[in-house]
Amino acid sequence: AGACLAWASTGRRLVTGGADGVVKAHSLEDFVSIRVARYDSPVLCVSSSIDDLFLAAGTAAGRLDARVRLAAKPHHKLRRQPLAPPPGTYRHFQRGKAYQPRGVDVLAVADILPAPASKKPKLQPYDEALRKFRYGDALDAALATRDPAVVLAVLAQLDRRGGLHAALANRDEDRLEPLLAFLAAHVATPPYAARLIPVVHLALDQYRSALGARPAIDELFNRIALNLARETDAQRALLRLSGTVRALAATVSSPPEGPAAGGV
Repeated sequence: AGACLAWASTGRRLVTGGADGVVKAHSLEDFVSIRVARYDSPVLCVSSSIDDLFLAAGTAAGRLDARVRLAAKPHHKLRRQPLAPPPGTYRHFQRGKAYQPRGVDVLAVADILPAPASKKPKLQPYDEALRKFRYGDALDAALATRDPAVVLAVLAQLDRRGGLHAALANRDEDRLEPLLAFLAAHVATPPYAARLIPVVHLALDQYRSALGARPAIDELFNRIALNLARETDAQRALLRLSGTVRALAATVSSPPEGPAAGGV
């Protein structure tokens, strides 16, 4: 008969100790009992660790016995590895023919093939013309964009290379009109004036003989002169207004003149 009992294997087994000195473990899954230990005197108490590695038992003779459960070593059967077929044989060239790819073996094409070499950025027409030292074509391509930033950048590059005179030379009426129209529209703009006024002077020097012969060219030069005159008058008015404001500010900030404070 069992004198004591304890849970083991997280509730899947029950360990009992009896008056006959036998300690048994009972499986609650298949109801199989095995003898764990045997003592000379009755077993009064048993206990098992959580991981089932240690088992303690106390007997009526005052003996406390602790035992360690050794884990069974797995026995693996040695498998004979197949030998690789010798090179040059028929089996050697048929290797992997019956292999079926798995999910982990399927790779994207982008992971296998190298990335294509990046193409060089395509140059704009005015950049291509500058690269080939065709300064007149570069200025024409910049004017065709109708972007003041692009035209000013090309003019600055031509001035840096000393090719501004060559870019403006030998222009007929069809090539001169877009340049003069751009100058008339933007020469009076303060951020652009410092770059465009020298271009106006150079155009006057090169095409002075065309004045009076072509009405379209005369009209564009007149617009340039009118816009510059208006901007000059506006700047003079601003300077006069600035001087008046400074005089008023000086009058207000100066202390008033009068008799000194004090008694008679």
